[in-house]
Amino acid sequence: MTRLRRKTYRRSVMVRVEASAFQLLKVNDVELTVEGQIPSGRRHQALLLVRSPAGKQLLARCLRTSDEHDIGWAQVAASSVYHELNALRAVDRPELPRVYEEWSGPARLSNEARSVDVLVVVRDFIEGQSVDERLRNLHTPNLDQVRLVVPWLESVLRALIALHAKNVGHFDLRAANVIHPDEQGKPVVVIDLNSSQVLSVNEASRHTILQVDQRLAPEAWYRARADRAGRIDLAKLSVEEPLAWLDWYQFGLLTREMTSAATNLDATHRRYLDEVADYLTSYPGCMEIKAKEIRRLLERAKPEFLHPYGVPELVRNARNIDVEVFPDGQVFTKVGVLGEIVKHPAFTRLFEVKQLTLLRYVFVGAEHSRAMHMMHCASLTADLLKHLFSEPRFLRTFDSKDIRFAIVAALLHDINHFPFLHTFQESAKSIFTNRALFDEVMESDFSHFTGEQHIPLRELLIGAAIDPEALWRVIFGERYQLRQYGPIEQFVNSMIDSGVDVDKLSYLYLDALCTGVPVGQAIDYSRLMRSAIMVPDLLNMESLAFDIGALPAVESVIHARLANFRAIYWHQRNRALMAMFLHVADNIDYTRLDETTLRREVLVSSEADVVRRMNELYEEHTGRRSPMAMFIPLRGAGLFEQLYQVPVTDDREEGFVFRRLSAMSRAERSDRSGEAELRRALADELMSRYPRLGEVDIAEILIDIPARPMDGQLVAFLRDGRGEPKEIDKISSTAEAAVKDFQKLAKSIRVFVSPRVASTIGIRGGEPELRWIGGLLYEILSGLPNGSNGRLS
Repeated sequence: MTRLRRKTYRRSVMVRVEASAFQLLKVNDVELTVEGQIPSGRRHQALLLVRSPAGKQLLARCLRTSDEHDIGWAQVAASSVYHELNALRAVDRPELPRVYEEWSGPARLSNEARSVDVLVVVRDFIEGQSVDERLRNLHTPNLDQVRLVVPWLESVLRALIALHAKNVGHFDLRAANVIHPDEQGKPVVVIDLNSSQVLSVNEASRHTILQVDQRLAPEAWYRARADRAGRIDLAKLSVEEPLAWLDWYQFGLLTREMTSAATNLDATHRRYLDEVADYLTSYPGCMEIKAKEIRRLLERAKPEFLHPYGVPELVRNARNIDVEVFPDGQVFTKVGVLGEIVKHPAFTRLFEVKQLTLLRYVFVGAEHSRAMHMMHCASLTADLLKHLFSEPRFLRTFDSKDIRFAIVAALLHDINHFPFLHTFQESAKSIFTNRALFDEVMESDFSHFTGEQHIPLRELLIGAAIDPEALWRVIFGERYQLRQYGPIEQFVNSMIDSGVDVDKLSYLYLDALCTGVPVGQAIDYSRLMRSAIMVPDLLNMESLAFDIGALPAVESVIHARLANFRAIYWHQRNRALMAMFLHVADNIDYTRLDETTLRREVLVSSEADVVRRMNELYEEHTGRRSPMAMFIPLRGAGLFEQLYQVPVTDDREEGFVFRRLSAMSRAERSDRSGEAELRRALADELMSRYPRLGEVDIAEILIDIPARPMDGQLVAFLRDGRGEPKEIDKISSTAEAAVKDFQKLAKSIRVFVSPRVASTIGIRGGEPELRWIGGLLYEILSGLPNGSNGRLS
């Protein structure tokens, strides 16, 4: 007979091969003699493809060793054999069957003289169980099966990576095709590559056909429009785009199969692996997935990953670590990049900036600094991140560098601050924009502050692999703009600036503690931390949220916020002080100043220095003495008194006055005719009603309208029983009332007068009848055209 053409594949591990011998096989009761070499010493599988006398190609599977002979036949399309052979030719991995030899050529039928064309492939035969059967049959109650599932998935991943490197896709990945070998110490093996195809489809392979089944990503057959036979042309999916994502989709299905089959899997690991499976099978995200990302996701499922990410900034009680301990027991750890930041002059200057500015003249205990709040905020963030570690969506998304980035973002969220920043930002003439201040802090060497040069904070952060521009986006950027920057920045932004965020949790507690307001100290931190989750918000961007069981804790934040605004931030003496400072700031000629120099100056100034400088600029521009001239030297001297408070009611006249004044506070035009008319009318009326006042200067009357956007809606999300995020005001009637009527419940618009006017008309004495002021304001505002007024100060 004619000798078969033989191709022997040399491997790094040599296999002893017996001498050539004729083998007697039988196909459909017809004996067939072929000549070939069979490896000895290991179990293998011989695949025989023969063209029958009728011209139909048949596949014969023969299991054979040197001492055992077991034949089984299956009638299969010949194309599947070639698919498998082409795939296995390309790779040499222990996670895939090994091809030893390939024979092709004519062979002689034993009962006939003529020959037929045959293809014989000798490869490994993997004896064992499929991974799902193996997991179901395990009876080891003390074994956490994640220690099996994750390594097995990693083996499958290595097999797919090897195939993809050779431009081959498996396309039939399922638990039944992943075999756990009986031989000890061997990795699981991916078999059955009958459906394998090339990944990069081009014009030369436009007729690469794939049979549709329930495991193929629905988007694939939908986009490629399967024919009536249930087949799709892969070239229709995309000519330019590799089709590896079809394997990653099935890898997600495999993950779900194995998780379901595991009978002894920790609940945390089960939730996480289910999250990974959902992520890999979600469209269109699955089309962007890379092997590197899947490897990272599997790493996080390992038991040894159940520690604080290996991030030293999360450590709380290690020895020889410098820490700051706060009154509520929070601990800030000065390690790693955190320790370098808090020693940098860009940060140390904030120890001299009071969190509540001059409110210590109202509340004697309000001496805590902006730096204290920022470190406390970073400490809360670290605790929150550790609790989020058990949240599958978070665990899938964040790694150690992202954890460090989040803590640094919380630590630096107020890095652009200086005394009275928020008050300056209410000013119509403010030149202190967040962007300009942030850039100055990041770029400066602060030699003008310490007398020696320091590495710029930007360089320090870059050296720690933290992007300063990413910090800018999550701290000061608009949330909708983060859509293009991915889930990490979206979630960190919501941690720092949302309805219930670490910034609020910190300042509400510290401000209440240091001023003696009890309600603000009643936030249920523990419940909030335990219930924190990561969900997509209404814009489909990753956001901090809480389980529905934390509803009372979220409501406690709303109550604390309302209490603090009423008792602290909009306290009448605090707002009198702000109105005085705004009046000074609005009456300065900034055009004569170099903005860059002024920013550098105020960033390293104390409160007394800023007030002194503003008083000088005010007196230069107006020729009058500043109303704050004696405030700091005499500890609060010269503070204006409240003359009238505009009620927030539904009354037609009073409600109109409140709404119109609120609108004036948001005006951006420089026309101040409305403001001047209001204050002049009030001054004239006071002089008319109280002749003993004499001449009343317009600067002795101030109208305060809180304009900084601290009174926006409190948008917080809770996950309901169906797993869907809901806004707090859609669940809680208490929250709904607080969100809807926040201004009515807390905000006040007030008219302040100088101490001279207040003492003359006897405000502190008999509380004179002042209802006429509301009528006068209504009369004047009714006669003013809408939008014609500048800021009232």
